Amino acid sequence: MKSYAIEFKLDDQEKIVIALEEPFEYVGFIYFVPILFVQNQHVYTLYKREGRTLYAIMQDLEVLLQMALEKKLNLHESLISKKDSIKDIGYYFNESRLEKPTVVNDEEDYWVGMRHMWLSEDVVAWIYNDDNGDIIFKLTPRFPGKSLGMFFGEPTSPEALENSAWYDEWIKTYQPILTRKIPCDVAQRWLTQAQDILETLRENDRRFAVEREERQKK
Repeated sequence: MKSYAIEFKLDDQEKIVIALEEPFEYVGFIYFVPILFVQNQHVYTLYKREGRTLYAIMQDLEVLLQMALEKKLNLHESLISKKDSIKDIGYYFNESRLEKPTVVNDEEDYWVGMRHMWLSEDVVAWIYNDDNGDIIFKLTPRFPGKSLGMFFGEPTSPEALENSAWYDEWIKTYQPILTRKIPCDVAQRWLTQAQDILETLRENDRRFAVEREERQKK
């Protein structure tokens, strides 16, 4: 079976894969596709739901990489634990889903770590700058249960309490899946790829519009 996948390579063993099922020339704005991270024989699903289009996902990647290359994507102090290295951005993300966030953006009422999130499925993908300005790509596990907001104002219901107890046990074994430093030349290559994909999607959509008009005239 022919593969139409687009790859963002980190190195010879690790890469992000856009798992296209048809030639790219047939892909437009409204297109949903799984995004994977492949590490040798391990495959992590970064996105699989039909909630966000490939175009939106590439836009987010473009913004994150631009900011990281400019060293403007440092973590908020609340996302760094000097006492426990396990308590990273993924750890605090899971905490924020089961508790009211203690830190919000200065202007918007949302958890401050969201500005670093690229994709979120069972695995969450993050991009940020560390204290040295290096670009970090990280994968962390996402608690498989419900967030507090899904209990619709009933955090003490039996279901909510059971979910909370499950989380308390789950978080005890929390470990980040993967942390990689992205060299600047690789980040720049990824950025160029993302921008090329966005431009191709725009060109495809313009072509589709012309083809529709021609069909309607017949």
